[in-house]
Amino acid sequence: MSPFSHLLHAIRSSRGICQSELSDLIGYEQTYISSLETGRKGPPPKEFIDRLAKTLNLSADEHAQLIEAANASNRKFMIEKDVPLDVYWLFSDLRNRQLELSPIQVRLIRDVISIKETLAAQPEYPVQQIRRRKNREVHM
Repeated sequence: MSPFSHLLHAIRSSRGICQSELSDLIGYEQTYISSLETGRKGPPPKEFIDRLAKTLNLSADEHAQLIEAANASNRKFMIEKDVPLDVYWLFSDLRNRQLELSPIQVRLIRDVISIKETLAAQPEYPVQQIRRRKNREVHM
C-alpha cells in the first residue's frame, strides 16, 4: 500500500465508517475509494483531499498529513535537468532494484539522504583544547 492508501484506510477505519458510507458522504464512487485504499489508483487530486478533510472534520494536522502522504504516493518521478550525472545513475539503480531493496537498505538510503538535516540539527559543542604537560625530565 502507498502512504496515502494506508492513511486513508486508517482515517476511515478510525471513524468507524465503511467505504460506501464515505462514498455517500464525499460524493465519490465507492469503487474509486476502494481503488485508492488498495493502491490501484495513484494519489487523488487535492479537491478529493480537501473534500474528505472538510466532510470528516479532520484537524489541520490530519489534512496536512493527507497532502504529504499523497505527495509521497506519487509513482511518477521527474529528475531535474541540472542535477549531476551521478544522480541519474542513482535513480536508475533505485528504479531497477526497487523490488529487491530490503527494509534496512531503504532505511539506510533515507538516512544518508537526510544526513545534512541531521547534522544541522546537532548542537554545536565548543572545541576544547587539551592542556599538555611540559616535559620536566632532565636529560643527562
